[in-house]
Amino acid sequence: MIGCRNLAESVLQEITLRGFEAISKVSFTKSSNESKAFHYDKDTGAFCEDKDNWLIETDGIDLANVMALEGIDYKRTTSNNVTEIL
Repeated sequence: MIGCRNLAESVLQEITLRGFEAISKVSFTKSSNESKAFHYDKDTGAFCEDKDNWLIETDGIDLANVMALEGIDYKRTTSNNVTEIL
């Protein structure tokens, strides 16, 4: 049993099952009022507040690959890693 557990731990630590290898942890929280997002409604001609707006925080960095994902708002995406921003 110990051998199987060690093998499982080893496999989980050494391979990326999904996502980006450089990002080790992700947490999601409902966005606060200071980071509201809006969209343009073609039918009414008005700007409407997005109701389901989420803040995603990560442990690790891979800004270039994250920015390439569909649905990422590049105007509101930030990083605290200076080398990635330059």
